[in-house]
Amino acid sequence: MIFNSLTYLAFLLVLAPVVVFGPDRVRRAVLLFGSLIFYAFWRVDFTLLMLFSASVDYVGGLKIHAARDEAVRKRWLVACLLINFGLLAYFKYTYFIVGTAQSLAGLAGLPFALHLPEIILPLGISFYTFHSVSYTVDVYRRQEEPIRDYGTYVTFVTFWPAMMAGPILRISQLVPQLQNYRRPGGADVVRGLEELLQGLFKKVVLADTLGEIVDYGFAQPPGQLGTLDVWTLAFAFGMQIYFDFAGYSRMARGSARVMGFDIPLNFNWPYLALSPRDFWQRWHISLSAWIRDYLYLPLMGSRPQEHGVATGGIGAAEPPARATEARRNIALIGTWFIMGLWHGANWTFALWGLWHATLILTYRMTGGLRNGLPGWFRACGGWGWTIAMAMLGWIYFRAPSVADANFLLLRAFDPTRLRVMSLRENQYLVVFLFFIGMLALGGLYTWQSRLRVPIWARVTALAAANTVMFFCSALMLREVKQFIYFQF
Repeated sequence: MIFNSLTYLAFLLVLAPVVVFGPDRVRRAVLLFGSLIFYAFWRVDFTLLMLFSASVDYVGGLKIHAARDEAVRKRWLVACLLINFGLLAYFKYTYFIVGTAQSLAGLAGLPFALHLPEIILPLGISFYTFHSVSYTVDVYRRQEEPIRDYGTYVTFVTFWPAMMAGPILRISQLVPQLQNYRRPGGADVVRGLEELLQGLFKKVVLADTLGEIVDYGFAQPPGQLGTLDVWTLAFAFGMQIYFDFAGYSRMARGSARVMGFDIPLNFNWPYLALSPRDFWQRWHISLSAWIRDYLYLPLMGSRPQEHGVATGGIGAAEPPARATEARRNIALIGTWFIMGLWHGANWTFALWGLWHATLILTYRMTGGLRNGLPGWFRACGGWGWTIAMAMLGWIYFRAPSVADANFLLLRAFDPTRLRVMSLRENQYLVVFLFFIGMLALGGLYTWQSRLRVPIWARVTALAAANTVMFFCSALMLREVKQFIYFQF
């Protein structure tokens, strides 16, 4: 069951009123079993895997809290991490690891053949694993108390709006709302429905339309593409994945809000960012904050007590005073390498991560040069450089192989191929109009608080926009297409 389907809309229509108006015991049961049913629409057997993963950390959290000996606490933590990341590694990275080993053996002239069974990647395993692991680590760090009610803990891990593709939740962001439930007011329900509609529009109208252009372009032999083709496809996919993932995240927030829950914002107009640091405070905020708190800062030698539950992305991290510049850079590169592989079991994703590490390092090293420039020039130049490099980086994310990605990246700067145009004429125009429209809406959203617009005009404009989005979404909802991040 996925958000952009009539099945899900019916599912939410039936369950949300029970959650809101039912007694506490019924509400808890509906949230728990509703989440399991939601996942079981895909595979019942993998629902048991998800419950097993959650149960490991539930028991681990209690054992870690109860233990008085630090060595015992650490053993329980390591056991939980090994089981969770072991499952993730088996289902997500077995083919990648074996394939890499076979390639290296072939280069060395060594015989190596291993026949593997068919391994199906469980939907959402990267996300619910991070939900569960963050709890265990926080209990170990003594930043959170263990949850003693099993049903509450499993509901936190499997909460259906965020189960498949985030936002990645922390205990403090959901469990207090489960334990001290507050029914939504009329404004909350209206806002939740608007978010559902906005997310649906981003997915079925914007992302899926751009997806057809992206699929057509990347299906062409790379050698036939011109310089403008590469840039067009890079921007097209950059917008497609943004509208797709931001649409999912918006629908997740809307689904939670209509039931009375508030989950974190995951995107904040990332393509308006003025620097790579700013970009990662706006893009997939919950993941970059998770990586920062549980990987990047520890690699820099930061003590857990120095940092509580995070907001913002990796760009918000400040290094501890004792961290040397070399250690900061090594931690950054290692973090981004892992961040890239988290997205997919392919070297293209690892290179995408290293691409962003390079952008951030470049931004750090050129700080002295920027300081002497006028503010308006730094802002305009920073935005132009950031969005161009971020969009080019998506080539590694979308290309089928490292060789194709490297070829396309070089082709993007080939002046001899400027007049070669292998896409359909209207596709260049569509991508350009989508980009201009996205920037215009982003600017309007950013400046709306400064605009003196009468309330009646705001309400009229919002009603008109919602009406247009509703009818466009309804017309294009005929073919249900999976969200891109479901494969991660």
